[in-house]
Amino acid sequence: MAKASPMRGTDGGKKRFAFVASLEKGISVLRAFAGVDGPMRLIDIVAATNLERSAAQRLVYTLEEMGLLIQDERTKLYALSPRVLEFCFAYLRNDRLATAALPYLLEANKTCEEAVTLAEPYDTEVYYVTRVPSRRAIAMDVVPGTWFPAWCIAAGRAILAFLPE
Repeated sequence: MAKASPMRGTDGGKKRFAFVASLEKGISVLRAFAGVDGPMRLIDIVAATNLERSAAQRLVYTLEEMGLLIQDERTKLYALSPRVLEFCFAYLRNDRLATAALPYLLEANKTCEEAVTLAEPYDTEVYYVTRVPSRRAIAMDVVPGTWFPAWCIAAGRAILAFLPE
């Protein structure tokens, strides 16, 4: 049985009848790769998703056939394929704030000669959408797509400061 998703129930149960549990399980396989630093064995995917081995195997096969997962022929380890970036780029193309902010980020970077990052809130977290790096050799590298609890980073605290109590 799959773990409860953090996304479940966010609509207060209004659309529960339309929820597709098999899609949730497939996405849980993709999300399993977010918590690791390299390729995974099928048994690792099973452990990370709490799915039955046969269900995980079918989902992995389907995702591989769709081009979202790749398997190393020699090691038999699975990894996300570059095709998952299509979703990331689609998000960035459709994010009005990121599109509108880019000229300002470039100008701020040019003016202060420091890295400039756009972060957006989502629920209780903040994620980095885009970043214009510093030209300095020593710089903290923050990768777009990285999530943090809002309270633990400066951008999150700035966002929280302007929210109602």
